[in-house]
Amino acid sequence: MKIKNNNSMKKIIPSIILTASASCNLLLAQAENRLEEAERAFPCSITANCQLPSANCDNLGQDLSCHLMMNPATPEEGAEALGEGLGVFGKRVTTTTIANTGPQTTGVGIALVQGERAMPGSQSAFSIDCNSKAEGAKERARGDKEKAETAQNEKRKCWFEKSKAPKRREASAWNDADSCSMQASDFWNKASEAHTQGNESLADLCLRTANQYEKSAEYNRKVATIAINQDITDFYRFLATSAYAWSSAIELEKAVIALEKATQAIAVNQGELVALLMQASKQHEESAEYFTQAANAKIGGNIIDFDRFDKASGYSQNSADELEKASIALKKATQASAINQGELAALLMQASKQHEESAEYFSQAANAKISGNTTDFDRFDRESTAARQSAQQLEDAANALKR
Repeated sequence: MKIKNNNSMKKIIPSIILTASASCNLLLAQAENRLEEAERAFPCSITANCQLPSANCDNLGQDLSCHLMMNPATPEEGAEALGEGLGVFGKRVTTTTIANTGPQTTGVGIALVQGERAMPGSQSAFSIDCNSKAEGAKERARGDKEKAETAQNEKRKCWFEKSKAPKRREASAWNDADSCSMQASDFWNKASEAHTQGNESLADLCLRTANQYEKSAEYNRKVATIAINQDITDFYRFLATSAYAWSSAIELEKAVIALEKATQAIAVNQGELVALLMQASKQHEESAEYFTQAANAKIGGNIIDFDRFDKASGYSQNSADELEKASIALKKATQASAINQGELAALLMQASKQHEESAEYFSQAANAKISGNTTDFDRFDRESTAARQSAQQLEDAANALKR
């Protein structure tokens, strides 16, 4: 993908004011007398788009018992992709540069590699292992759920808020461990199914997703144990670490969804769409790795590395999201072209290219942040924002034309 120069950007978006993405910090309030006086406001760093990677906190209370919402909304059009591409396995895709012409299905080189399907009625060692791990995760989830219920019941027996808070934190952590283990179980089963169908790339990605969800579950179990002992310093450190591990799992799950969409697009020979979705999948994987590195830095107390990987994960996440938007705009452009709505198709194609360009800038910003190149980071940060705003303007124009 080639990046346009600044003059070309000015022609596309003359009215855009370049703004820099900001990092934000959320301070969790103090809440409990002498115990809470020891609980200094916990600075949980936020990603570049000001979205708390730790969890869309749905219950931040005075006792700081913010638990993770483990089932966020999937990306736009992502839900229907889950499970729908399972009949087109045994195919692997390699992508080339997308052509700059209108909607076509030949702008990408596709190499189809037939995987080995399991014989009817047979079960490979891989599938047996995955199914065993899936059942093990379910068993751990049941144990976590029981512990959460016990902690919740003990909390109800407490008279004072000071004594309730540790039990509330403990119950919340056990519940999060339960949710993560159930997700891990689902993805181990999904890996087994993909392997049976001959899609080894998807099977491998599902395995990695399952392992990451289980890692987050383990961190949450540690958080629960620490909550019992009321060690505030370690509590917040492990709480943040579990949140970043969970964010990594979410990004891998998005990578799975994008890969499934790409598989569907292969089946109907939509080459350019395949290329974008494969790029999005890889970018989600990269974002997942940055979140993992941020988790490792947080647990190890390496503030400098944590800051680098925290910021990079946000920009990489933005890049993947822009590629998702580019694929959606491209799909709409293809549909408009099919019914002879040429002007609408042209606007949507332009929007798709701008989202794609924005994705490249966000990716370059992430790389610059990792390498410590402040000058390049600032430049790519500005360009990414400008390109994203331009894409939004083109989509607004397309929507107005459609109306």
